[in-house]
Amino acid sequence: MEGEIDEGAALNFRRALTAAPKATRLILNSPGGVVPIALLIADDVSQRKLDTVIPAGSKCYSACAYIFLAGENRQADGELGVHQISSDAPDLQRAQVAISDIIDLLTRFDTPTEVLTVMFRTLPDDMYVFSAAEIEKFGINRVRLVDAADKSARAYVERENPRPASGLPDERTGSQRALYYFEGNEGQPGRAGEGTATWAQITRDNAPAAQATLRLNRQDVVTTVTVYKNSDPNLPAGHLVELQFQGSLGPSPIQRVPALVLKQTEQARGQPLTGAAVPVSPDLFWIALADDPAQSARNFQLLRVGLWFDIPILFKDGSRALLTFEKGIPGGRIFDRVLESWDVVSSTGPSPKTNLDGFAVTTRTIRVNEGASMKQLLFQNGATPEMAASIQAALVANFSFDFRAGQDFRLRLATSDDGRLRPISVSVYQGGRHLATVALAASGTYIAEKEPP
Repeated sequence: MEGEIDEGAALNFRRALTAAPKATRLILNSPGGVVPIALLIADDVSQRKLDTVIPAGSKCYSACAYIFLAGENRQADGELGVHQISSDAPDLQRAQVAISDIIDLLTRFDTPTEVLTVMFRTLPDDMYVFSAAEIEKFGINRVRLVDAADKSARAYVERENPRPASGLPDERTGSQRALYYFEGNEGQPGRAGEGTATWAQITRDNAPAAQATLRLNRQDVVTTVTVYKNSDPNLPAGHLVELQFQGSLGPSPIQRVPALVLKQTEQARGQPLTGAAVPVSPDLFWIALADDPAQSARNFQLLRVGLWFDIPILFKDGSRALLTFEKGIPGGRIFDRVLESWDVVSSTGPSPKTNLDGFAVTTRTIRVNEGASMKQLLFQNGATPEMAASIQAALVANFSFDFRAGQDFRLRLATSDDGRLRPISVSVYQGGRHLATVALAASGTYIAEKEPP
């Protein structure tokens, strides 16, 4: 992509993709241009999982940076420059919506926090160009666990196992996405696979437990992940994560499973639960979760709000792999019930499963105007990008919801830990008739609820 990003660039880019359906890499040399158009192109780059490259001697400034950061693998050998957007919006509210769109996409692209900080601190008339040392320090360049040369394997599993047309999890079966990335040793080819994660609430040691069963397509492999309350007084752990492997995941036996990592998106880095990794047998591994009150509270918080799980795997021959799977709405509901049965008190603020006494709840009713978008409406009323996505998904998945002008949105807002009003429930009405209600659950996702009084 060469030159300024103008109003016709998004259409021209899609034409280029149609003409070159097997393209895997986008070369960038642009001073920037129209921000909304660049965001559309960035979204296309992300959806197509294209690599992005700034060659030595080239530059990618301003809006071009959004496209670069969308790359599946990123390599900046030339100049990467960022700054604040310059907005012609006539009011602060519209400018804030534009910034929210940028943050929403850049968060999805797993953009390093340091890049966002520099971007929003650099005035529109200035340009901050990252040095080679900063590019390395901030992790701007990125190579995924799956080698670029092995992308055909990933494309194959996507083609053989397409997502539902809506892009939403299949709540009826409880089946969520699971992915397997094998890195291999030097000279050993990597590979990618896809499968399903099925959630269930079970009873373990006479107490409720959450369990995910992972099945990889076209491989005779089943992995069971169980999170349960420890009943053995001789084991210094309040709760356990048990990982049971059936079948061969790699070329040699598993040596170690060091952690269970929780994250907000498939591509985010995430945070591990605090605990000790314990190999029990060649196919059975435990993570004994810390019994310290502060560390337990942190673990429960991660289990509530995390939407994806990572299981890093180390094999005896030195090769590595990663199992990634989705919590989804079914897993979120199961963790709600299990954590509640363990008498775990939520520290994330009020939810429909907790007592709202003592919280100042504010109710707003907003009429949807012609040309409005649901995302803008939710952003303007305190929803974070993750909240807005969860609200939209819950409305569509549970009520086949169709957003349109003339509807009334009734939002119940409560003060969160950061001091801001955030939506704890969203009800939709048309001509006074109740259409749908979703509410914030202890898992951090939104679920269907009855109409509030």
